[in-house]
Amino acid sequence: MVARLEGIQIKQRIILAISVLLGLLLASGVGFIAANSSFFFSDAIYPGIEAAGVPVGGLSVDEATAAIDKMLADKLKAPVLTIQHEGKRWTFDDKSIALEVDPRALALKAHAIGRTGNLVQQFQERYQVAYQGFSISLQHEYSEEKLRTALQQIARSTNQRSSNAKLEINGKHRIVKPEVHGKVVDEKAALERAKQTLEAGLGKVMDLPVLVKPASLTANDLKDVVDLLASYTTSFGLKDLNRVQNVALASESLDETLVKPGEIFSYNQHLGERTAAAGYKPAPAYVGDELVPDIGGGICQVSTTLYNAVLLADQEIVERSSHIHPVAYAPLGQDATVSYGALDFKFRNTLRHPIYIRSTVHGNQLTIEIYGKHTSDMPEIEIVSAPPKVIEPKIIIKQDEKLPLGQQKVEKEGQKGFEVDTYRIRYRSGSVISKELLAHDEYPVTDKIVAVGSKVPEPEKKLQKP
Repeated sequence: MVARLEGIQIKQRIILAISVLLGLLLASGVGFIAANSSFFFSDAIYPGIEAAGVPVGGLSVDEATAAIDKMLADKLKAPVLTIQHEGKRWTFDDKSIALEVDPRALALKAHAIGRTGNLVQQFQERYQVAYQGFSISLQHEYSEEKLRTALQQIARSTNQRSSNAKLEINGKHRIVKPEVHGKVVDEKAALERAKQTLEAGLGKVMDLPVLVKPASLTANDLKDVVDLLASYTTSFGLKDLNRVQNVALASESLDETLVKPGEIFSYNQHLGERTAAAGYKPAPAYVGDELVPDIGGGICQVSTTLYNAVLLADQEIVERSSHIHPVAYAPLGQDATVSYGALDFKFRNTLRHPIYIRSTVHGNQLTIEIYGKHTSDMPEIEIVSAPPKVIEPKIIIKQDEKLPLGQQKVEKEGQKGFEVDTYRIRYRSGSVISKELLAHDEYPVTDKIVAVGSKVPEPEKKLQKP
């Protein structure tokens, strides 16, 4: 019986609570309807509405337009957008990005709240306005192209190339100049962020999105580069300015290169394709058996000089080819020809520490130096060649019916051929510890071709008396 009475009392309390809640809702609704009924039949904007941060509730469209226009006049006296990065600031006014705002369109949109759509939608909007408020964001138009152009100008003044650490050499002194990391503006992200900032309102500040471009060579990479391990110099003529430029360009590209322990260095990969766009000029180079102008002619002197330097630094040769004919700037069997996409020069750093390549041109001399860390187990190196086998050219005679009988003309100069074996000899304390055959090179002979005239002169015609 007691349990039954307790159940009845609980139900009564629930009914009472529901009745109170319904009463409150009814009272609230009556108040809401009473408060909004006068505005429903008037031209005023419903109370609680803001347009671009301006309270426009209770105002007519014209009054709201004037109030928004006044706010904009004050806002546009200051920059509409500010971009900042590392203490620098760039400001934009409305004219710089052709920004336009229509105050009346905002006022009309505010007036339409609670008055458009079906009855349910109108009631929901008016209820939200009355109890939660309603805010209309600033609507404006601007030139995205002008904004993009301005950001590109900022990027040009902000972007900074990375600078690798560098080993500065002054006699026996070694000074490591530290690296400088580069930076580049993310122009796509900057444009999107600027648009979002403008959409959020006028006068706001945004951070410029900048990407860091790390240097590829750091001071830490050079900490063990303290000793000169090897050096090799070749000479070249200065008359062919195109060839001189090619040698200097390839040398500059090679200079300040670090090769880590176990890493394979590729000459072609490092220099890239030799093209006119890359600055290379046409100069004499062997194409097949002929010496003809070719883009990048002369860079084989740089690969040859590097080959001899790394030999003396006791590096492992991975790929190397000799020229088709001997070259004037290196001993027989000590040249290294290259051709992009065909012949490469590669070596592997077999030392326990990185090596650092310095390549410089002074006057008519190219010098390549290999720096690293000298250890007690490093041998002394000597490059020697066995006496070459010389192949004398033959003289080939060919008849030429266009040349007068007995006349001779050299069509192709002959060139001796050679076969040579080249060795790398390692010494320690004056004793030979190893003799390595580097290569057996064959430089083909070129026969001399002489054309001999076989054209028989026509007999002279004698005049006869009639």
